[in-house]
Amino acid sequence: MANLRETIEYAVSYLNFNCWIAILTIVFLLIQLKSDHTIQKTIKSGIILCSIEIIILSIITNVVHCVYGQGHKQFLEWCYTLIYLGVMIMPFLFIKCTKVRFFNSTKGRLVGLLAVIYAVEMFLNLIYPVYFSVTPEGEYIEGPLWWLRPILCLIIYSPTILSIIVGKYRTTRTERLTAQQLLALIITGVIFYDFSYQGEIIPILMAIGLNFTYYMFLNLDLKRDPVTGLPNRTAYKNFALENSGKEDMVVASIDLNNLKVVNDSFGHDSGDQYLRANACTIADALEPYGRLYRTGGDEFVFLGQDLTKCKSILEELQKRKDTDEKYGKFNMSFAYGIITKNASEDVFDAVNRADVLMYENKTAIKGIENVRNPV
Repeated sequence: MANLRETIEYAVSYLNFNCWIAILTIVFLLIQLKSDHTIQKTIKSGIILCSIEIIILSIITNVVHCVYGQGHKQFLEWCYTLIYLGVMIMPFLFIKCTKVRFFNSTKGRLVGLLAVIYAVEMFLNLIYPVYFSVTPEGEYIEGPLWWLRPILCLIIYSPTILSIIVGKYRTTRTERLTAQQLLALIITGVIFYDFSYQGEIIPILMAIGLNFTYYMFLNLDLKRDPVTGLPNRTAYKNFALENSGKEDMVVASIDLNNLKVVNDSFGHDSGDQYLRANACTIADALEPYGRLYRTGGDEFVFLGQDLTKCKSILEELQKRKDTDEKYGKFNMSFAYGIITKNASEDVFDAVNRADVLMYENKTAIKGIENVRNPV
């Protein structure tokens, strides 16, 4: 019993509780993720891959804690190098899983180049230590360019994660700003770590950051229509209530034509494709002036600015025969009513007024257009 007790005390004395709290945090996240069917599969895959990475880094950090100050210079140098590289890999794991074509853009190629430079510099640091070094006794020393690491983290993390958000969701400026604030908090933690060298907090910072990232994506998904990818009725109601007193808001009620015909003739999968193609074509055209929300089966509401421009866009779209090719070539058919909201009414009352004009427009075009085979 005495030997067992000594063994347990010895093992506990070499445990880094920050690392194991990080692992437990990730385990709880994975358990919650398993039962979550709301978040997109690609985002879920990215979180799982990053979770595995954090667990590995936590174990490496705990090993460093066990041998710190006991020599093992080269071993510790490699461990620190892997930890620093691991911090940088996380956003690229997300990019790989979500299949966002970030690196096809000029900004993406620049970020990719910076990441390669960062990785090369970390390996060169083993020969020419400018970021950090390890004494023969096994103690960590900051290098003269330690401050460059968090700056590179900020430059690489922000556009990479934001590209995923923009690529997978139709977001508002406020939502993108929230994501930037979240990233800033994570990077601030990394800077604090570099400044005071609290090495054991890296895994727990990454675990907390991944949890926040998960809830950020979950929040976006809860306000996203799964068929069209547009903001859903919840997002519409939130925005409408927040802007109920806003003057000169452009309000449009839009209703797709022939959806029931497509569903009955070709099946609901084809109906979903038809719905998405029409809705996203309209949303893309109106996006510079506001947002399109899916509020019902084939019903949509647009809230934005500039009545003249928006009305002109809807008129031109209504003359088109087909949707944008990137969404599949489908018949383009919808009715709309568009107004400017009065200061004395709320958004919902304005939508009701726009509905009246939409039904007048639908009556005028009813029976004129035929649906093409969407398959």
